[in-house]
Amino acid sequence: MKAWKEFENITEIIQAELSPDAVITRNEKIKGKSGAINECDVVIRASIGQLDFFGIIECKDHKDKIGIPFVREFITKVDDVGAMKGIIVAKNGFTSEAITLSKDKNIDTYTLFDAKEINWRKYAFIPVVVILVSLKSANVKIFNQIAGEQIKLLCSDGRVLPNNEIILFSEKDHSTISLTDYIKQIWDNLFKFDSTLTSSNLSQTFQSKENSISILLSEKEKLKVRIVSRLECYYTYYFSEIPLSEGKGFNDKIQNKIYSAYYQTEQFDVAKAIASWNKTEKKEEIPFKPVLWLRIIYHFKKLPGPYLSSKLSLSKEKNKLIINKVIDSGEVIKVPFDEPKEHPR
Repeated sequence: MKAWKEFENITEIIQAELSPDAVITRNEKIKGKSGAINECDVVIRASIGQLDFFGIIECKDHKDKIGIPFVREFITKVDDVGAMKGIIVAKNGFTSEAITLSKDKNIDTYTLFDAKEINWRKYAFIPVVVILVSLKSANVKIFNQIAGEQIKLLCSDGRVLPNNEIILFSEKDHSTISLTDYIKQIWDNLFKFDSTLTSSNLSQTFQSKENSISILLSEKEKLKVRIVSRLECYYTYYFSEIPLSEGKGFNDKIQNKIYSAYYQTEQFDVAKAIASWNKTEKKEEIPFKPVLWLRIIYHFKKLPGPYLSSKLSLSKEKNKLIINKVIDSGEVIKVPFDEPKEHPR
């Protein structure tokens, strides 16, 4: 079978899977309002409530991207046959000008993928963003628990004593820890597998409990204190596209959405993604709209699971996105599917 016929054939099959109640025909000749005969690659007819839907799909197996001239020609065809919806499916995508014009004229622009067909697999990707949430800063204040006033610990030369040299003593279990490690411990305990960290709450204030913490001033001298710390975090965005291993469907180039009855991505390693993917600290610099936002909160020590494995694959079943291989690894911990809002930096 010639490549262009195979392209039309796969397009018809996918549309039939996505619209099982519709009547799908191929290479139908339709007389338009102008009197001209229009040959339509794929025609969709369906009853939606009291409405009889009629749409046409044009399949372009071109080696180059589809440009404005063809889009204009197709707009004329859609108007002439009286179609409610026009869709262009292009093997190698569209120019940015063609996408802009199509969006303005309510024409859908898709690329096609069939992961089981080697000819199409290289065009089938799921755009993913991994968001690494890290501790940005900790503003720490120490108060004398008895006098209630803020205190600063000084070195012999008058400098403020660094946090890693301030040793805290726990009245509860008589253990010692540096103030730096204490703050890291607070971060690990506060930002866990819950909804603590939200788009409107990218900082958190913590206060130590009364009578729980002292500072070791010397081997024999301790001072009971209250610690108030404001923790702030920041996002780093890592972005790429994950190849599909199974499934077939349409990739909407205007909405950046995947239309498929089922798909499965190849497995990807989150740690390697962070090391090798493109990254930015500004969400608006991500060049696509992701199908999945995968948020990872950095921790200073591994937390007890179960958490997501560092190696993941994604699948879509019954219109639900599923992350596969959830195991007890303790490395990746927060996975919202909603797009994060921008935050103050």
